[in-house]
Amino acid sequence: MRELDLRHLRVICTIAGVGSLSRAATQLGLSQPALTALLHRIEQRIGGDLFTRSSQGVKPTELGRVVLCQAQVVLTEMENLNECVIRQQRDADVVRIVGYSGPLLTAFSARLGKELDTRVEVTGENSVTGICQKVLDGLDFGLLAAHEQFAAPIPQTLQRQLIADEPLCIAIPSSHQLAVQDIVYLKDLAEEDWIFCPDPDDDGLNTVLLRACAAAGFAPRFTHFAEGSALARDLVAAGTVGLFQGIAQRGDPRVAFRPLAGDPVRAQIRLVWRPEARNAERVCDAMTAAYHDVLGAMSKADRLALQTKLPQKAGVA
Repeated sequence: MRELDLRHLRVICTIAGVGSLSRAATQLGLSQPALTALLHRIEQRIGGDLFTRSSQGVKPTELGRVVLCQAQVVLTEMENLNECVIRQQRDADVVRIVGYSGPLLTAFSARLGKELDTRVEVTGENSVTGICQKVLDGLDFGLLAAHEQFAAPIPQTLQRQLIADEPLCIAIPSSHQLAVQDIVYLKDLAEEDWIFCPDPDDDGLNTVLLRACAAAGFAPRFTHFAEGSALARDLVAAGTVGLFQGIAQRGDPRVAFRPLAGDPVRAQIRLVWRPEARNAERVCDAMTAAYHDVLGAMSKADRLALQTKLPQKAGVA
């Protein structure tokens, strides 16, 4: 059999798709005699008839079905290759990051764009599994905040670096009687209404909270459910309590953020990426700098409250 090219495969697939030489000729921009002659040459190269002709149109022969199956695979792979090349050319000067929405992701984006002198595209995602999958699917870096013991595992194919190991703090209304304290004991929150983040629950933090509350002698009464930090803040201001990252933005006068005695709930902040990602070391440095940017934006009182809980030195984990 003489070699076929992609044009021949597209012709075969077009004819099979419309079931008519006349309609295929119109779609391909050829005259029907020209298409008939081209199909004849293709069949000569293959060494057999690909279609049976009738007054109702054309249908693939048994050989035609075999060729069509493989032709469609080849054309699909070529389309994927072309899309990858176009995407690579388009995104050569773009870094795409995905992670939990919040002040840290915002600071990371700003710092990264400055450090690499590049455009940064940000995608919000509230699931450890979702973040990892988006990185595997093509985004460049993922920002995770999760409890390493109970969270969904990070795929082994991804590289990762620990940026910080920080305590989660409690958020209570500024008018709450405990707001005057520098540190809050978990047992003192036993009678409060709590905010729960039900979906997704693959960062392990709900599990750690429930275990910590059980150790403090109570089961939290979950009355409100929120997946975003903005809604959670509004619910706290209205009278509930909830957990937030230790570096949560402090700009809301309605809400008081306080460390929990003994740091019963901690989260590890990590950056993940595929092995072939460019500038991984510089991106990790920018992430660490962004973390300290967020710390620096906190008030002196808030920084002092977290003084003994600053992130550990970043290292590969």
